Amino acid sequence: LVVVKKNRDDELTSYKKSKLYIQKLKQQVEMLQSIAKMEEESLKMDQSFLCKEMKELKFSLEKEQEIERETTEIRQQTVRELENLSQTEFVLEARRMKLLRDLREIYPICAFPDNTFAIRGIKLPTDILDPTVPDEQVSAALGFACHLVFMCSKYLAIPLRYRLICNSSRSAVQDDGNGVFPLFKERVIDLKQLERAVVLFERNIECLLHTRGVSFSPLWHLLAKLDQLFERTTKGGGKVS
Repeated sequence: LVVVKKNRDDELTSYKKSKLYIQKLKQQVEMLQSIAKMEEESLKMDQSFLCKEMKELKFSLEKEQEIERETTEIRQQTVRELENLSQTEFVLEARRMKLLRDLREIYPICAFPDNTFAIRGIKLPTDILDPTVPDEQVSAALGFACHLVFMCSKYLAIPLRYRLICNSSRSAVQDDGNGVFPLFKERVIDLKQLERAVVLFERNIECLLHTRGVSFSPLWHLLAKLDQLFERTTKGGGKVS
């Protein structure tokens, strides 16, 4: 009986241990199932995030390709526009040269050995106040030169610093804020005003020369400066050394 009772106690203990072990296994299984479920949910979230990222990346790539196509089109269009602009500038410059050659024929400038110059055969002395030179001669030469500079400004599309009032041998130069100065000579004209007019007029000529990139000396006769402008511009521009 003692042996039987002992066996029964052993079996009962073994049963309890097995039951406890099974419970632990169940707990581990439940824990692993919970972890697996969490991993599965995390994986779904990662897949969803990755899918979203892939869509955004695809959209970005498509947008980049579209931008590259537009950039290529813009570059091609820019090249075409530059070619058209270059051609237009060439034609415009050729037209300007033709117009200036025509002007040069209308208002020919001649140089003489004594370092004097004439426009349309009328001499313009270096010293416009020289009393030995008739007033009508000085006024006529300045009037021709004034109209010539005005037309050069127009054809070359170069704005002048001082407005020219072309009126043949009674032309004038306007200095904004300081009045109008006569670009002609006669007894009733204040010679200081005439000198001021010539200074402003020469500045206009030098403005044309600077803009066209033509070198000159400030000491040159004003008709020599004009002749230099014609000489260089009608031969394709360029600086004078």
